Amino acid sequence: MKTIMPYEVNQPNLEKKILIATQGSKYKDSMVSLLVNTLRSYPVYIKVIDVSDLNSIIEDEWTAILLLHTWENREPQQDAKQFLDRSQNFGKIIVLATSANGDLMIEGVDGITSASMLTGIPRDLEIIMTRMEELIDFDSL
Repeated sequence: MKTIMPYEVNQPNLEKKILIATQGSKYKDSMVSLLVNTLRSYPVYIKVIDVSDLNSIIEDEWTAILLLHTWENREPQQDAKQFLDRSQNFGKIIVLATSANGDLMIEGVDGITSASMLTGIPRDLEIIMTRMEELIDFDSL
């Protein structure tokens, strides 16, 4: 996986804040780009970081956290796993785990699994946006 460069969309002083932690790949880059383009018109602050930067994240500072990580050798990405191990509020965390067969998920995590195929992006994006709407309530913004 490639390391991604962090970036921000909208102003950090907005009330609603979304963190997207990801790894670089064609699938994840496309997913994050579509998601950010969908969300940028709402009054929400969006920050995109590499999963390797999760150790500095304070979960309580975010309204919603989207974590996209890959399984390699039947193991979850270590930074993603460590973040989830120390997390206190799984209700605000959306996890999208990719693996060769699209069936691996960290035990105890209610998340989305995918085979990292570009053709699966519309389905996965719809699921993520549905969960994001539950956390943010875009209609009230």
